[in-house]
Amino acid sequence: MNYLKYFAIILIGVSCFGQDRFEDIKVPHYGPYFKQWEEKAKQGDPIAMLDLFEWAEGMYNANTDIPLSPVGVCVEWQPNAEKLIHQRVKVLADKGNTTAMRMMGYFSQESSMARDYLKKAANAGDPYAILDYGGNLGYADPERDKMFDQAAQIFILPYSVETKN
Repeated sequence: MNYLKYFAIILIGVSCFGQDRFEDIKVPHYGPYFKQWEEKAKQGDPIAMLDLFEWAEGMYNANTDIPLSPVGVCVEWQPNAEKLIHQRVKVLADKGNTTAMRMMGYFSQESSMARDYLKKAANAGDPYAILDYGGNLGYADPERDKMFDQAAQIFILPYSVETKN
């Protein structure tokens, strides 16, 4: 009877602590829409892994024309995959990768650390970070309008009208 208890303890231990390296993360299979991210994730790209993980967890909001969850796919990640992915994205952000900096900013919008990463990415010229950082500033903050104007100059072409006489 004791053997059964030991077996149960070992089984639980292996399932909880078996994956503790980023390289060991198994990327679940996704539908055709997510094929490009899936390929990059399987090659070890932490940003692609994070994108897939967030889709799997339903973290993206409804303000998009993209489906809210993987099409026709049930996704299962290892228990500590999120922590390992976040650690790897932070390593990239600390090395100056602006996309990783922006993603670090998304991890916790109320965190000063997250805001610092967004600010670094915005200062580095990442247009989405400029827009997101501006959105995190208070309405009365004069920097907010400057950030939105800067983002508009990147995203929107100037309007010009040609007239014929």
